[in-house]
Formats: sequence, C-alpha cells, structure tokens
Amino acid sequence: MKKEGIKYTVRDIGANVDSRLREEATLNGTSLNQTILKVLDRGLGLGGNPVKRRNLSSISGSLSNSKASNLEAYCKEQRAIDPRDWR
Repeated sequence: MKKEGIKYTVRDIGANVDSRLREEATLNGTSLNQTILKVLDRGLGLGGNPVKRRNLSSISGSLSNSKASNLEAYCKEQRAIDPRDWR
C-alpha cells in the first residue's frame, strides 16, 4: 500500500505559472500533480539532475584595463541625458 504524503493547498497561482505547469505536464505526459511535485523537487535541489545555474563569475575581471576603460567610457556616454529628448 502506498504511503500517504502530506497534502497542501496552494492559492493565488499566477496565470503564467499555471500555463507553464500545464504545458510541462502535457509535454511529459504526466498529471499536473506529478509535474508540480517534480518541479518542487528540482527547484529545491532534491530531485535527480539539478538545474545548472549560470552566472558571469567566469568572465568577471577578464577584461584588460584598456578594454575595461573603453567599455566604461561607452557606458558613461550611453547614460548621458540629453535635455532635448525631454522637450
């Protein structure tokens, strides 16, 4: 006999989350409940293959001083506010 799990009621699920969960369930041929359990496990790092998180730490600090200065100058130029744009 299957052991009963803890039951939850979750309210106010956003339309975009509902849509994505239903899409995932359809793609995998699983019930909505099974899909939600799988997504929760994966999101909490408890299920099979963890989702690989990506960040920019591998390239942080990799620009030469010259290229970093050029990039900073370009960004500063882009941040400039032209009063004529606000007339």
